[in-house]
Amino acid sequence: VKGAELPSRPLFWEHGGSRAVYQDDWKLVADGVSKPWELYNLADDPTEQKDLSEKLPERADALKLRWETWAQKNNVLPLRGRGGK
Repeated sequence: VKGAELPSRPLFWEHGGSRAVYQDDWKLVADGVSKPWELYNLADDPTEQKDLSEKLPERADALKLRWETWAQKNNVLPLRGRGGK
């Protein structure tokens, strides 16, 4: 629905070793198991052109911890055999 807002609770996903978490306009994403995490503010950068992970490492680390906690709780890890090495 155009103009619909996403819930403020975090959204997590993993597919083929790629993984992401989205919360409050922030998206942390890694394209595959061996790739580094990238951080984007989708309100300011909806096409994900400016990786802010080095500029805002605390925010990136907090979202990464949320993703890892979710992944452990939901039996997502380890990623081996799911596109990972």
